[in-house]
Amino acid sequence: MELPALEITIREHKEVIIKEIIKETGGKVSEELASRIVDEMVNIIHKAINLNKIEMKCPVELRVYDSEGKVTGLVDGKIKNEIPMSFYRNRTVTIFSPAERALYTISLFGMDTGTYRLNVISVRNGDVSGNSTIAGLIEKEKTKTFCLKEHGTKMKFYPSIFAIEHPEKVVVGDRFRISLNASDPEGIKEVTFKLLDPLGSWHNYTASYSSGLYIRDIDTSGFQIGNYAIYVSIVDNEGFVSTQIYPLIVRPWWWPYL
Repeated sequence: MELPALEITIREHKEVIIKEIIKETGGKVSEELASRIVDEMVNIIHKAINLNKIEMKCPVELRVYDSEGKVTGLVDGKIKNEIPMSFYRNRTVTIFSPAERALYTISLFGMDTGTYRLNVISVRNGDVSGNSTIAGLIEKEKTKTFCLKEHGTKMKFYPSIFAIEHPEKVVVGDRFRISLNASDPEGIKEVTFKLLDPLGSWHNYTASYSSGLYIRDIDTSGFQIGNYAIYVSIVDNEGFVSTQIYPLIVRPWWWPYL
């Protein structure tokens, strides 16, 4: 039995397992201790599974597809909540992802107007990471109510094989480079880099592709000193966008320890 299924089985039959533990130990183990043992079993299994926590802020239907187009995963570890046809609002759900290096498609089908926000946090072996198989923050604003399945908002999150290189700190006036490693760019239509400056203004840049890299050199002359955010967006041939956000500090030359 695979780990996700084992965890589900233990959770759903917890009371039966507790009784069996008490029976097998001849009553030497109390019900409270047996319950703690079962909980620890679940905890150990839970940490051993690759998980993705998905937070949804608006009423949506959630679907997750693997690189072969098949629906994957169990939501919240319960078979009855297997996707698709899982509706959520203002809550976090957990997706069991069986593969590490696959291209997953996460689809949200909105049921109301407003901004639809999907926040994906990768959790592997109990450790939270923002740079694992699926990671990112996507917002999609709909100005009209749209049908559940006819006009869905589909979003793709690219795996870590697309490595982003950028500096964390630069001196104002210097040039720096942002690069995205995409040795197999099939399916990518465009890569854009945007900077959000301390005053809330956007600086937009289009990347050029060469020898497996999407590259953009940026001149910071005239930049404000302070904290910036680098937005790296990948647009695929279907028009879907994956965006990653990275911090950047622009400091004066005379303040080397900022």
